Amino acid sequence: MNTTLLEAFVALAEERHFGRAAARLHLTQPAVSQQVKRLEKELGTELFERHPRGVRLTAAGFRLLEKARGVLADVAEIRSTADGSSASLHGRLRIGYSGYHVANFLPRLLRRLHDEHPSIAVSLTSDMHGGLAPKAVLDGSVDFAFSREMHHGEHVGSHVYAEDEVLIAVAEDHPLARRASVSIEDVMDEPFITYPFVRDGMVRNLIGSMAQNSGGVFSVRYAVADTPMILALVAAGLGVAQTFSSVEPTPVRGVRLLPLEGMDPLENTIIWNASRSADPLHRAFIRIIEESLPH
Repeated sequence: MNTTLLEAFVALAEERHFGRAAARLHLTQPAVSQQVKRLEKELGTELFERHPRGVRLTAAGFRLLEKARGVLADVAEIRSTADGSSASLHGRLRIGYSGYHVANFLPRLLRRLHDEHPSIAVSLTSDMHGGLAPKAVLDGSVDFAFSREMHHGEHVGSHVYAEDEVLIAVAEDHPLARRASVSIEDVMDEPFITYPFVRDGMVRNLIGSMAQNSGGVFSVRYAVADTPMILALVAAGLGVAQTFSSVEPTPVRGVRLLPLEGMDPLENTIIWNASRSADPLHRAFIRIIEESLPH
């Protein structure tokens, strides 16, 4: 068995599609298919279930994936040690995010990554809503993800890179707009415009619990998937909304953002699968993260 077969296996396992794996490896699809079939023949088991839209790992494939990643990481380190080089790394990182809170930090990380390792390709996906981020890094859907979840689990590595204050958005002609801050009692009878539960269920639960403890009801009038539309509806006087201090640098005409009293700031974290921390690409990006954290 040679590492070329393992590279094809890992690429296909991560991309879940022969075309994307071939593009990543700069090979043809038939070449990737032949390498994977050769590996399956050597191991005496199928590693993938083939489907019209792509592939899915079998149980044997899942068991092999982490070991294969470890072998490739060790080989890369051996080569680097042997030639005494600090050559630029190659490969692809997949990063998941959602919301405004990544707008300042993520571009700075990617600028550093590009400067130090220009051959690393990056895929960004913007659908890491709700509690999807920890699951995505653990099942290998993404390598790193941005999250507001408070508990990620023991197998997830993380760094806090910022805090986000929970704010209430009101129309500028709303009676509360002249206040410096608002309490949950001030807004619990207002119609709310907020994200669908699947996207930001944690914050909706927190605000709902605060309202319930105060004897009120958290009533959602509009469930909207994107922040600009939420704030546009607020400006139109259709309700109030929960949002975050990371939105403040992007002002919206006709909207006031007021701190919500009694709500602690939320920690914004970047997370990854701790079992992959030794992977050269992961190790390089984690170092960049740590060097970019505010002091």
